[in-house]
Amino acid sequence: MSVDAGEGHFVRGGENFSVTDLPGMYALTPHSADERAAVDALMRTEGVILQIIDAAALERSLHLTAALASLHRPMVLALNMADELARRGVRIDVHTLTQLTGLPAFPISARRGEGIDALLAGARHAPVPRGGFDPRAVAAASIATTQCESRDDRIDRIVLRPYVGLPLVLLSVAAALYLSFGGVGMTLKAGFDALLDACIRAPLASFCAHFAVEPHLASFLLDGVCAGVLGVLGFLPQVALLFFCLSVFEDSGLAARMAFLCDPLLSRLGLSGRAFFPLCVGFGCTVPAVMAARVASPRERWVLYFCLPFVCCPARVPVFALITAALFPAAGILPLLLLYGLGLAAALLAAAVLTRIGGQPSEAFVMELPPYRLPHPRTLLAAAWEKCRDFLFRAGTLIFLAASAVWLLENLGPHGFVSLPTDSFLYRVGSLCAAPLAPLGFGNATAVSALLLGFFAKETILSTFGVLAGGLPTGEAVRALFTPASAASFLVFSLLYTPCAATAAVLRRECGARRTAAVVAFNLAVAYAAAWLTYIAAKLLV
Repeated sequence: MSVDAGEGHFVRGGENFSVTDLPGMYALTPHSADERAAVDALMRTEGVILQIIDAAALERSLHLTAALASLHRPMVLALNMADELARRGVRIDVHTLTQLTGLPAFPISARRGEGIDALLAGARHAPVPRGGFDPRAVAAASIATTQCESRDDRIDRIVLRPYVGLPLVLLSVAAALYLSFGGVGMTLKAGFDALLDACIRAPLASFCAHFAVEPHLASFLLDGVCAGVLGVLGFLPQVALLFFCLSVFEDSGLAARMAFLCDPLLSRLGLSGRAFFPLCVGFGCTVPAVMAARVASPRERWVLYFCLPFVCCPARVPVFALITAALFPAAGILPLLLLYGLGLAAALLAAAVLTRIGGQPSEAFVMELPPYRLPHPRTLLAAAWEKCRDFLFRAGTLIFLAASAVWLLENLGPHGFVSLPTDSFLYRVGSLCAAPLAPLGFGNATAVSALLLGFFAKETILSTFGVLAGGLPTGEAVRALFTPASAASFLVFSLLYTPCAATAAVLRRECGARRTAAVVAFNLAVAYAAAWLTYIAAKLLV
């Protein structure tokens, strides 16, 4: 599930090999972002073309083989999963395939590492294709025996029915999210936070105390930079679990079937089944959801960038829970459920509107249904680590600057360092921004300052209430700041504006600064309009 070309180097049999791994494609005429990236990389690179052929889809793969042969470059074929195909009652005559295509073909099992040495030996002497061939005729002549219906076909005949498959999809995604952000994920996060505190924050605090570091500098290092950076690193176990679950879905063959089942529903909104996973991941964390949008087509990806911030992530839940408990104690969890539903409805409605405004036809949704198989642990761990490393690089590079800026705003005023929070630049900026938010019912400096800090991390909203409200307990500060109507408006605004600085950082990496600014402005506009309507409706009802 990638649109990027990856490069690797390894030593086998005393020889050095360099490999460029391209995203999957069906033809040299690109129709999606992954195919476009693959074709561009193919034209830029030199050397032997090694085509990995899915033995279960021989004819379709041979159409690409014929196109690649027209490039007149040394080429060799790797017939992957032939062992699985044999268990399904299908046998491919490799000798006939080699004769008819003019290209050496080697059966391999990438999962078990079988046939790799023979493949590399053949790649050293790969021939240049000299003639064309008919993919359909070659496939028909190369398949020696076949079975009418395989095990996978029997399973798909049941699970690909919408009334069976869709509930299974929801259960699978719910289980992955619960594992990642529920009991197991929270336990791992708590342990990892303690580890980071013991290995980084505590030694840094001891260093500052031992060498009598100037108090403001110590506060900047500990409360600013360290707190901000470690706050992002603390989510690593949960993000790793989530990526591990997604890798299980992908490698087991479930991901393609999930997308296939959801495609009819999403197509009504102008999206395709590719958009299913980014939307689901958004309920866990918006940062990996934005990264997961890379599997979609360019048009869908642009729409998803605008929509994904609306999906409610766990970082907002403590804010919602405390405000609703303080002002709506009799409602129980109903407000939380309504906010989750509102976020998803806003994302889907925005997708439907944006796809119709864009006016571009949706790209054809073509996805292979791979065989069911048991994922290899090493492959899963490697895939999860690769995505985690990407997450840390993309989300963490700007967090240092963001954390530094927040600390400076909180601790500096017009006359230097401040002793009262209400004298800080942050409070003054909040006061300036309060007037435009007055129609929403919470046009006071404390609430606006909390929203400004909430852009960097939603968890800071609660602590800001207490600090700027004179040290009151957070629940009392909330009851002093809001009426039921203004609280409902504040909750809706907090739900729909940009989730955090990490999301903005990843968006900037993915689509550039200008488009990120457009996404943030769109989220703010939708949040403002929805909060205003909520405030008006709440005043009429209360």
